[in-house]
Amino acid sequence: MGFFIEISPDRSGFSLTATLMSLNRSKECAIQEIAELLTIPPNKIIVFGDDFNDIGMFHLCGYPVAMGNAIEELKCIAREVTDTNDNDGVAKTIEALFELY
Repeated sequence: MGFFIEISPDRSGFSLTATLMSLNRSKECAIQEIAELLTIPPNKIIVFGDDFNDIGMFHLCGYPVAMGNAIEELKCIAREVTDTNDNDGVAKTIEALFELY
């Protein structure tokens, strides 16, 4: 199985971000396999993302949530934009969804 590493400056410009990705698999493939195994339709799955490697799973899943620090391309296709990673955006969205149900 092959991997590649993408290294780029983070948005602040003060540090580097390294993204390790498989050449053979994607996040949406993994989600699809797990969904089939658990018999959960993908349109019932909530996903969170912030970068280009999340676009495929945003198209697959029914409730894509972009982080506040996400790239604009992801925010445009998200059902919701939450707070940033540093400000507990995932937790805030999950808590809000629990209040609805």
